[in-house]
Amino acid sequence: MLLARSHARGAASAVCGASARPGSAAAATARAALRHSPCARRHAPLRRAYPEQPSPSGPQDTSEDPAAALSKCIAHIEAGDLDGLLEFVPDEVIDKVIEARRCNIGGGEPSWLRFTDVLQADASSHLYLDSFAIRHLALGVPRALRPLSTFRVSHDRYMQRCAVVAAGGEEAVLSFEMLQQECLENQYRGPPLMRKRWMLRSVRGEPAAAASPRPSPAHSPEAVLEAQLSALADQRYTDVFAHASPANRRATGPVQKFARMLNAPAFAGLLGHEAAETLQRLQPSPTVFMALVRVYPGGAARARLEAAAPRPPRRGGGAARPSLTYLWVLNRQVEASEFANCWMVDSCQPVEDVPQPGGGGGGGAAPPPPRPPTTAG
Repeated sequence: MLLARSHARGAASAVCGASARPGSAAAATARAALRHSPCARRHAPLRRAYPEQPSPSGPQDTSEDPAAALSKCIAHIEAGDLDGLLEFVPDEVIDKVIEARRCNIGGGEPSWLRFTDVLQADASSHLYLDSFAIRHLALGVPRALRPLSTFRVSHDRYMQRCAVVAAGGEEAVLSFEMLQQECLENQYRGPPLMRKRWMLRSVRGEPAAAASPRPSPAHSPEAVLEAQLSALADQRYTDVFAHASPANRRATGPVQKFARMLNAPAFAGLLGHEAAETLQRLQPSPTVFMALVRVYPGGAARARLEAAAPRPPRRGGGAARPSLTYLWVLNRQVEASEFANCWMVDSCQPVEDVPQPGGGGGGGAAPPPPRPPTTAG
């Protein structure tokens, strides 16, 4: 699954091509400022390398207690202090963000950074946040966050699962992954020292439960999408229509009209499909979720595709499996109604120019469900 972002990727990071420098002095300076500046969690000054007063015990080494490091991360999240997480961002990511900021300001030294800069950086190989993490951590403060289980995978890898409830009522389970890494830490009246610290490696989510046919604020948009795909595969028109947004229903309903639209050529491949895979998810705002989904039609729809456009042979023999790609868009309902805070499908549109499996190419876009005239709900 590709990285889900809350903002578009920063152009500067692509232009500059910043190289990662583990344990760099720049990252150490930024991290020191985070620990000692009272305003650092809002704007982390990069120039302050040392505290105002010497610390009797020196920088804390959390290398033997990943649970304590993760507890600090969770405390920042519960307080709505997202910039406090910068202390646990790997040096490679901090370096990449600093280099991108230098490009943005014309080569000078950036005076501060924020966690939103990390979200814009192309650094998923060092810090990965999926659509659940973006939505629950970066775009809002959880109403509740409760630890479920922990697992020490190895001496340098630690994981913890937490149940989370969003302010709007959405329920999910987040898995936090921490890795032990060597980092430079600035000392008062001394050269920087290399220490082992626990850093945040990834946050991934999953629905707390599968979505029911009836919309509910507890359902995540990912679960709603899966529920609609399941209903489409089984050709349960009423259940597909149940997850359509009020605006979508007004444009495509009633359900009898909606069913006829699903049988139109643009959407017929969705009905009775054999399999589906999500190529990419995107969370552009707190109330909008998108997903790019590849669907493998079955029955007559598959036969029509094979007859219309014969596929080149795959490696290992046999023709490539025909597929169709759709972009789903879901919105969280904000109006006061029976569907308040429910994630519902606003549109589903065919996408033409996505590379087929094995066709060389990659990437993706974003996913949501149905609407009119070339949309189904």
